[in-house]
Amino acid sequence: MNRSGTKKVNVLATIHSVLYLVILIAVGTILLTAGEKSKSEKEKRELMKLPVLSTESVLSGKFMKDFSGYVTDQFPERERILELMDMVKNPFWVSDQGVKIVNFQNGAEAPGAVDDTTSGFDEGDVFDPNATGKMKNNLLIYDNKAYQLFGALPAFGKHYAKNVNKVFDMIGDSVKIYSMVFPSPAEFYVKGKYDSLSRSEKAFIDSLYSYLNPKIVRVDAYSELNRKKRDYLYFGTDHHWTARGAYQAYVAFCKSAGMKPKPLDTFKRKVKHDFVGSLYSYTRDPVLKENPDSVEYFISNTKNKVYFNYSNNFGAWQDGMLLNEKYNGASSYLVFTNGDVPVIKMITGVKNKRRILVIKESFGNAFVPFLINNFSEVYVADFRYFKFTIRQMLRDYKITDLLILNNSFSAATPFFTDRLVKMVDTPPGTFDINKELGKSNTKEKKKDKPKKTENKTEIPTVPDTTR
Repeated sequence: MNRSGTKKVNVLATIHSVLYLVILIAVGTILLTAGEKSKSEKEKRELMKLPVLSTESVLSGKFMKDFSGYVTDQFPERERILELMDMVKNPFWVSDQGVKIVNFQNGAEAPGAVDDTTSGFDEGDVFDPNATGKMKNNLLIYDNKAYQLFGALPAFGKHYAKNVNKVFDMIGDSVKIYSMVFPSPAEFYVKGKYDSLSRSEKAFIDSLYSYLNPKIVRVDAYSELNRKKRDYLYFGTDHHWTARGAYQAYVAFCKSAGMKPKPLDTFKRKVKHDFVGSLYSYTRDPVLKENPDSVEYFISNTKNKVYFNYSNNFGAWQDGMLLNEKYNGASSYLVFTNGDVPVIKMITGVKNKRRILVIKESFGNAFVPFLINNFSEVYVADFRYFKFTIRQMLRDYKITDLLILNNSFSAATPFFTDRLVKMVDTPPGTFDINKELGKSNTKEKKKDKPKKTENKTEIPTVPDTTR
């Protein structure tokens, strides 16, 4: 770039920096001077109050969920302000004949126009091999959808398998143990010139499974997802799978467990529209907002009663719900089991005396509702917030089947896989998630960084932003 061009860019950068600062000051002033409102005259309802901060509310995810609602109520124009700030803070955004060029962290948008695609449930291809893409905040925006790119080496899968084997050794074969690791959407839909940005998740999963104890049942969710990959299996603005994606994993599990999956067309189908999820929040890319997702959920006619436990009291169950239909918009994924509940108990109308415990992360929220059609009792533990022990659950609830369910990114995260072993016998209240995460990060920094594979880019994991 010549000196004249450099001067112009510097002037633009200065102008944008000043504008960004002005907006920040204005927003701060509004929040400080407006004060907390108690009621919305327009909506005729009470507004949310600032939630009480406590260790329990933070670890359970309840504080952040309530705080998000509080900010929404007290500052309803925040989305527009954030969008304006996002545009202003990037001084190198230009547009020329429909081609957008952005100064991203890891590269620029490829040349060519972005094809318009319709989110929803249309028949036919769910991806366009000729679509253009761009990198933003370590994500690929491609074909009007956002993708996390997988960069884990096989050694991380081996470490995960080693820990699952430890769980098996500690528990024994008194229960049937299943391992399900499944891929992200990039595995199926990122093609062509962008394919080299992400490592093969199938190779990672196959390698991981090869290290598992032969007595552990390997659930082949990959094949079922791949078989139906032209369906709407993953969101485009959120890192989770859809209920249809979760259903394909349920089909795979039933095959492994010797059960018959309940046909999807026997459920009552409902839809929530205009969902923009975690990947939009992470990038704030306008292309994602212009192409929102829809959240399908399926209601079974199988009788069930659901209970939640947010405490460290093993008997402190409270009424819960399998599907909470009150959530809409950006919170729509919370319709599944009310979000990330530490422990869930489901008593069903199935009379086969089989009782399953599912150890899961947030992908499991859309998966576990299908299990009420095959087990007399279903227990669910979120390993990020679980406050009891696996052994205690197995003993007191006479568990017959144990499923350990993780997406490939979680399976490649040593902290999470190490936590799995601790859960077997670590009593309530003795595990500090923040302290342990700090230890894990320290260990990772001391390790030598793995060499990059040719034509492959190491992509860090995007944080789970559903909490």
